[in-house]
Amino acid sequence: MSEPMFNKLAEAAVVGSVLQFPGGAAEVFERVALDDIYWQPYKVIYRAMVELFGSGVEITEAGISDKLREMGAYDDENYLRVICELQDLAATGESLRTQCAMVCDYANKRRLSSFGLNSHKRLQASEVDVEQLVAEWDGVFAGVAVAAQPAFYTWSSLIPKFQAELDARRKNPHGVVGLSSGFADIDRLTGGMHPGELVVVAGWTTRGKSSFCEQIGVHVASNGGSVCYFTPEMTAMDLIFRSVARECKVGLMRLRTGRVSAEVAEQVKARAEAIKNLPIYIDPDGAPNVNRILARAKAAHKRHEVKLVIVDYLQLVGAGERAQNRHQEVAFIARKLKGLAKDMNIPVLLVSQLNRPKNVSPDVEPKPSLFFLKESGDIENAADVVLLVHRPEFQTAKKKGKDIEPVQLIVAKQRNGPAPIDVGLLFNGPYTRFMDATQHPVGVDEEAEGLDDILPD
Repeated sequence: MSEPMFNKLAEAAVVGSVLQFPGGAAEVFERVALDDIYWQPYKVIYRAMVELFGSGVEITEAGISDKLREMGAYDDENYLRVICELQDLAATGESLRTQCAMVCDYANKRRLSSFGLNSHKRLQASEVDVEQLVAEWDGVFAGVAVAAQPAFYTWSSLIPKFQAELDARRKNPHGVVGLSSGFADIDRLTGGMHPGELVVVAGWTTRGKSSFCEQIGVHVASNGGSVCYFTPEMTAMDLIFRSVARECKVGLMRLRTGRVSAEVAEQVKARAEAIKNLPIYIDPDGAPNVNRILARAKAAHKRHEVKLVIVDYLQLVGAGERAQNRHQEVAFIARKLKGLAKDMNIPVLLVSQLNRPKNVSPDVEPKPSLFFLKESGDIENAADVVLLVHRPEFQTAKKKGKDIEPVQLIVAKQRNGPAPIDVGLLFNGPYTRFMDATQHPVGVDEEAEGLDDILPD
């Protein structure tokens, strides 16, 4: 049987430091948890000191012996020997921080080893579903990652960063301090998509919410940022057709049905060649659960330094865990994706459907609100920003065959900015392309800029 993974001298240095210098107990307790100590004689003394500290009682040898008696853990024969040992090996300053890190490192190795052995036994006995086990491993890794981080940020370390950040932002003439969406009017209002934010884009079915997010992803990639895309709704080739149609300003249906001349086909292929190296990574899984998304996104981030994750869309993502109802599953997924944004320190763009209000005629296009977020108000709670795609002339444009129609992009929630506010956009249906209304006047003949005018009917 292998020897347990721990370093007795490091543990003695940590526990002894609290005994010798109780004024530094708070810092040690923040760095080293009780379960991080393995050697039992040291662990019971550490537990006694933690309980004394938590009760507001001064940590002394007498207090420790009294607490051990109260706990039923006092050892008459060995207590004094262990105390002397700890006093002799106590560490201070930088040496103490090094010993704390070593103790935590060994503790994490024990946790991973123990869970790995347990997982092996369960797999051999067929006692666990693989997806469930992956979810459990994700939790173990998350716990190890948290344990390896510094305990807390302090104002003394954050204020200088704030001062430098403020100076940098004052020098930015456009006010876009986050990741640009490619839509100037939206960026002016939000400052861009910020690290750690969960941005929800929602709308009724077939209103272009997916196209809006695709367009943002291509813009980010065109400016050098890697994008990781999860889409249970569409195939990778669907995304390519839609993106090429949008970039080339060619009707999507013409491309899908092949109704293009040889000349235009060559031009389209040439433009497609120009964008083929955009750093967009599309997950092939047609039915991912949220734990797979977390794992795949983090792996992609390590390889490609991902700047944006897009999930399209929420209602097609599985929770990977049992829940009493779909509302709980959706809440769980939303919270996990918000956690992913914080862990990776990048924005996550999440597409969601809206519930259509009851007793409303199909010919009426009601204005959406947060109330209609499908299945769970917890989506709103988890989100930092909620954008609602509203096409008030959707029904009219469809009946009259209008290619371009006005759009209201409603900033329904913005944790760090004004809301609700409407932003005017335009939507070109054949190209599935959104545009800034201020840069493209209503009624613009965008087809003149594209290739549709030389495509065969």
